[in-house]
Amino acid sequence: MRSNHVKRAVREGRPTIGTWLSLGSIAAAERMANVGFDWLTIDLEHAPTNWETAATMAAVVAAQGAAPLVRVPSSSDENIKRALDLGAWGIVAPMVTSPEQAAAIVASCKYPPDGVRSLAGGRNDLSWGTDTVTYFSRANEEIFVCIQIEHTRALEALDQILAVPGVDCAFVGPQDLTASLGIQPPQLDSPDPRYQDALTRVLDAASRHSVGAGVMVASAREARRRLDEGFTLVSLAAEARILTVAASQAVREIRGS
Repeated sequence: MRSNHVKRAVREGRPTIGTWLSLGSIAAAERMANVGFDWLTIDLEHAPTNWETAATMAAVVAAQGAAPLVRVPSSSDENIKRALDLGAWGIVAPMVTSPEQAAAIVASCKYPPDGVRSLAGGRNDLSWGTDTVTYFSRANEEIFVCIQIEHTRALEALDQILAVPGVDCAFVGPQDLTASLGIQPPQLDSPDPRYQDALTRVLDAASRHSVGAGVMVASAREARRRLDEGFTLVSLAAEARILTVAASQAVREIRGS
């Protein structure tokens, strides 16, 4: 069975980079998986992607050597088990604000006796290059559990949330968090001191509890900055933004403006 290189890296404090897949495009997923990212997150919360397309995207991402993660539409047991059964190597759970919610997410990611995940088929064995029996026996060790910090309530309960056994990473959702902090406009890479302080709080709490810290950024320069600060899971926006920025720059160059 293949080993989850992203979970190992984050556990050891080594940096990883990736991006969000928001276009619902299998072709774009395959291209992004081939450029050197460590992981790619298939977004099912804010994207038009359906479950069947997500399964194919996970297959092409894993085939290129990147880890396919799935951001579930919400952190329900139903969504989590479907994401894992389609071949995700980990889940990103949005808007986690309490230790009870974090514990329920971990339980949904783990087979008994460590959790409540239902044992069934899907393409999880194929995604990991193994057979079903081996997957059932090793999945609890390999699945990456990432919870999103996106609200002031999460900041207030950071230590309790990150103390939950089985949480592997706390990932900041910048736009929701800046909105919750009252920062206008909500955005990636906000220079507002309240956002910068929130990032420091997440990074410090993650260090105290020996879990990874992640964040989404808008530029390669900002990604490098966050990696240097100690973040271990840094997303360069989403493939849609990467495409738009590159195309906009090309048009300006062609027009000479």
